[in-house]
Amino acid sequence: GTVVQGETINVTLGSAVGEAFESFVISDAETIFNQGANDLVVRVNGAKATFVKYAAMTTPADLAYTVRELQTGELEIRFGDGNYGKRLSQGDVVTCAYRSGGGLQGLVAAGAISSLDVVLTYSGNPLTVSVTNAERSYGGNPEEPSDKIRRNAPHRYRTLGYECG
Repeated sequence: GTVVQGETINVTLGSAVGEAFESFVISDAETIFNQGANDLVVRVNGAKATFVKYAAMTTPADLAYTVRELQTGELEIRFGDGNYGKRLSQGDVVTCAYRSGGGLQGLVAAGAISSLDVVLTYSGNPLTVSVTNAERSYGGNPEEPSDKIRRNAPHRYRTLGYECG
């Protein structure tokens, strides 16, 4: 499997005011989000909300959210309007658990990883697991500046057969 360097962060994003498409911002630009169902654990009053790519794919009863990356690198969590996803009620408390890190600071030497941050179980019994990284980690590119992204993105999409304009 893939291992991503980082730490788990638990935050309270705020209390809802009851608006349609209410949104909250994770103000950590190092949040690890790859559009996976388990990248973020968002809860409303303790109930787990479901990540969806498109609000239009939800029903009024679905406690679901979409994610949009802002120009600052922060993530915006957006809930429904009562037609497309459940609308939050005034006073609903929104919390989030996520991983923060990666990038150049995640590069480590061979043998530097020696433990897991999770407890693995089988049939309810804890497992004893030994881990290590036999080789050094690789990748970990620095964050690309916004002006460079704006300059390079149209060329990148043209090579994929799309046009930007």
